[in-house]
Amino acid sequence: MTIRSMRRAAATLLIMGTLVVLTPAACGGSSVSDEAPVAADDEARGMAADALERVELLEDQGDELEAEIARLERRRERAAARLDRVTGKLWKSLDGLRDAVAEAKGAGDSSASQAAAALADAASAARALAVLENRFDYHLRQHGGS
Repeated sequence: MTIRSMRRAAATLLIMGTLVVLTPAACGGSSVSDEAPVAADDEARGMAADALERVELLEDQGDELEAEIARLERRRERAAARLDRVTGKLWKSLDGLRDAVAEAKGAGDSSASQAAAALADAASAARALAVLENRFDYHLRQHGGS
């Protein structure tokens, strides 16, 4: 037995109970004519039919809501799957970036040490050139300058 059939049975019992309660009240008592109980029965049946229509309308609305919830759940699951894929790609890219930064830092350290060595070589060459220039000037003054 489903929830829907249980609701329908409960609504039917409620309506039948209303009919049972209303029918004796309409039929019992001192009425002037026989039409009063019939009119009360017709009114009770009309109320019962109206109540059944409302129950069916509510059931239809419930079905629509259940379908909408199912659609939303499927969309949520697809969005979660996309989020997982994007998150995986992001972590992979971040790992690649970390590797590239480490490699660049290593290359930068290597370049800095090469530049320091070149600077030391240039300073040494400048000192040697200064010594040679001083010697040249000395020899010029000593041997043939005047």
